[in-house]
Amino acid sequence: MMHPADGVAFFNECFNSYMRLKQSSASESAARVEFLKWFQSRLMRSRCYRRVLGLVDRRILNLTIDLAEKGLVKVISRALLNVLGSILMKACSFAKRFTDLLADLGEPILLDVCRVAASWGNPDAVKWLLDKGFAAYLALLKRSIPSFLTGVR
Repeated sequence: MMHPADGVAFFNECFNSYMRLKQSSASESAARVEFLKWFQSRLMRSRCYRRVLGLVDRRILNLTIDLAEKGLVKVISRALLNVLGSILMKACSFAKRFTDLLADLGEPILLDVCRVAASWGNPDAVKWLLDKGFAAYLALLKRSIPSFLTGVR
């Protein structure tokens, strides 16, 4: 069973990640609506909006966006954020780009590679941890040549 605050925490985590990339000057409530519109369009572009979200979830998302754009509601209620967070949890992996998913798969490998490179005296190895492209490359490498990276998760 999901804890009631989990949806709020997940929504805030996704929203903060979005805000780091967007650098919007809008109010927090308006920025949340912008984030929801982006999330909805991301699912539609990946052609999984109707497949991943049920009718009730889609209507909640549409109603929230429509009412917030008209100024009739602000997206600040913990109950609303919890519901929106649970909707985001259902569709999170579909909204991510393929390269982001690969980078997530490659992060444990990247950590091991950086640890080894740092132990060998490479001063730039710590900077590699921030390189999502390198993490995606390592995940592809592991998928294509499994025997090459034996012993690595």
